[in-house]
Amino acid sequence: MPDWMNYLKVRGTWAEVGKASTPQTTNPTFNVFLGNFNLSQSTTPNEGVNPNLDPEISTTTELGVEFRLFNNRLNFDIALYDERTRNQIASVPVNSTSLFSSLLTNVGEISNKGIEIYANVVPIKTEDFNLGLTLNFATNKGVIEELPNGTEFFPYFQSNTIIEEVRGYVGERYGDIYGFKYQRDDAGNIIVGADGLPANTTEKEKIGNIQADFTGSIGINAAYKGLSLNALFVMQQGGDIYSLTEASATGTGNTPKTLSFGRDPFFTPNGIQADGSANTTIVSAQSYWGTVSGISEEFIYDASFMKLGELSFGYSLPKSVINSLGGGFINDVKLSLIGRNLFYLYRNTPGTVPDASSFNSSVGGQAFDFSPVPVERTYGFSLNVKF
Repeated sequence: MPDWMNYLKVRGTWAEVGKASTPQTTNPTFNVFLGNFNLSQSTTPNEGVNPNLDPEISTTTELGVEFRLFNNRLNFDIALYDERTRNQIASVPVNSTSLFSSLLTNVGEISNKGIEIYANVVPIKTEDFNLGLTLNFATNKGVIEELPNGTEFFPYFQSNTIIEEVRGYVGERYGDIYGFKYQRDDAGNIIVGADGLPANTTEKEKIGNIQADFTGSIGINAAYKGLSLNALFVMQQGGDIYSLTEASATGTGNTPKTLSFGRDPFFTPNGIQADGSANTTIVSAQSYWGTVSGISEEFIYDASFMKLGELSFGYSLPKSVINSLGGGFINDVKLSLIGRNLFYLYRNTPGTVPDASSFNSSVGGQAFDFSPVPVERTYGFSLNVKF
């Protein structure tokens, strides 16, 4: 290798892994309770089982290259991957006339393709001062490749109490968010009904997708003699999130959105009638915002953000001080102040944050912000002693 190249590694992997479902999911089980007078009562499970359930099979191909240049001042690790999972095991809603509300079954094939890049750069390196940058970049595209015959879409999230859904269609990215939109004319004007209130579409339509364009982080590491400063910026670009929190609060007039207009007890909403004439119907603010809170389009937000995830400031005691204190037994002493989740440089969600507000950890749950607990900003102190 040339002198300016310190290290080069090319790798390739192929793996196929099976995944079984949880125990007792291919045979029905019943819960039995003993009551008074030694009588017994059994309950039927809510989820039907499938005796022909196949294991999930994930096949992954990965190609990567790692290299270090200019005395390790410029380091890269790049990986390309293609993962395909067939016979996915998932719980699918079934017709309400059956004994069960859902059925555990195999639902088809999904692919995930992406790239991950890690870079470490040391632009300044002297006897007393070092400055390093660490960059991470990752992008992934997940696509539904196949669904069972007769299946229009896979329901990642459906609820009897939440209007919005998360679906996956064959040939499309998984995680499409569906809900009601405003009815509009060809010029984009909102159409109001005979009651003067905004009208929504009769069918649910796609309003967003949970998948980000990319995620990443930027780390800055600086050291001058015994002082050190480390900062980590975390970011996501793209992806959408539906704010149940904002929709609920708007329906009761408790968001800044309701301050823009409609604060008078009665007013005439902007919009046009179905025949193209201007709206002249006076409505109450309560009925207007109550109607708007049920139109999904109004509360879909870009989930992009960047935040200062961590900041630390450290000081290492001089060797002369360490030797005088430890008599040669102690090699290093470092004191540090640490702060985490300090602030957001930008975000588009109102009141809540897009990276810690999901309904739950499931794929479909990532689409919803539902009254989350605020993210804690924490401060700490550390003492690190090496012997």
